[in-house]
Amino acid sequence: MDGVAGSDAGGPMALSEGMGFRIGRLARTLRRSWTEQLVDLDLTPPLAAVLRGVAESPGVSVRALARTIGTDPMSIKRCADELESRGLLASGQRDGDRRPRTLTLTSRGTLTVSTIDQRLRLQEATFDTAFDEGERAAFEALLARLERALGVGDEANFSAHRRVVLEHPEKADRNMNHAPKDTTPEHAFWDRRYGEQPWPSEPDASLVARVGDLRPGRALDLGCGTGRNALWLARRGWAVTGVDGSAVGLALARASAHDAGLALDLVEADLLEYRPTPRSFDLVVVANIHLAPDVRADFFVHASAAVAAGGHLFVTGHHLDSLGRTGPPDPERLFTLERAQGFAPGLVIESLEREFLDGVADDESISDVVLFAHRESEVAS
Repeated sequence: MDGVAGSDAGGPMALSEGMGFRIGRLARTLRRSWTEQLVDLDLTPPLAAVLRGVAESPGVSVRALARTIGTDPMSIKRCADELESRGLLASGQRDGDRRPRTLTLTSRGTLTVSTIDQRLRLQEATFDTAFDEGERAAFEALLARLERALGVGDEANFSAHRRVVLEHPEKADRNMNHAPKDTTPEHAFWDRRYGEQPWPSEPDASLVARVGDLRPGRALDLGCGTGRNALWLARRGWAVTGVDGSAVGLALARASAHDAGLALDLVEADLLEYRPTPRSFDLVVVANIHLAPDVRADFFVHASAAVAAGGHLFVTGHHLDSLGRTGPPDPERLFTLERAQGFAPGLVIESLEREFLDGVADDESISDVVLFAHRESEVAS
């Protein structure tokens, strides 16, 4: 333990003494506080981010807003649909099939954005109370240094590369050997995305289509995030265990479950280390988990092993041809029908299809690979 700050040679360092633990606790507190600030507005941080984005660029298109916020167009579209259904956003009229959908605030949306800004200033006032002007400037400089030390500063390069791919996909090298690396820990990356960017609240349509008629039992949602699929399953009577490495995503899932009066068993764990009990779930869901090839096979071995006799495995992920439009910028992580053939070892594949998602952008088709498999029922001897 020599050279480790805060450690004691006579024993292990207490977790609560670690600087990383303390900073993480502060971050979780701030994110929870911001979420609570939006509760009475019936908004989540992602929905608020879309409203703010439209307020800053009236008439913005779905795709342009996705580039600005740094997420995929499907997430923006789902949030925009929900906000429009609430009367907070309005969509511009299309001219045939080639004019992009544009977004503007309604009068109610404008009032809501004003309230969001007030809440944001209220949170910022906490820092004004804690620091004087010089102390705040010094603290922000120290934060910048810490971000660089942790690799968070590389995110700007990653985002810049992503913008190039989105705007000029023909310029993207499909091998991506030169792609900037995001060295931010995986869970921290998703903490930021779930806390600051739009995320869909509706379940995957492909899951609904395949699982809707199944008898409810025990379900395992690997990479459950904010719980959109887990919550839908719970509403239909499934006993759901949701696993994710993001504390922020799980906190949002837990809040949504509480509001809906639903029970979810939520587990914070690294998906590459989590080992579900073999043959113990009637349904295992793996939705939009795009892993590197060197760890993907092992992950699906354990995911498939968790399927009980007579149970099912559902997998969906973005197709390789969606590169630059949605999903990770690494083509090796995206799905193809050929790659997905190996995602269900020991199971019987019922269907393996490519499904196209319409209405995302003009003259561009985003598609997913969807696999549905089952374990044959045990025959009594």
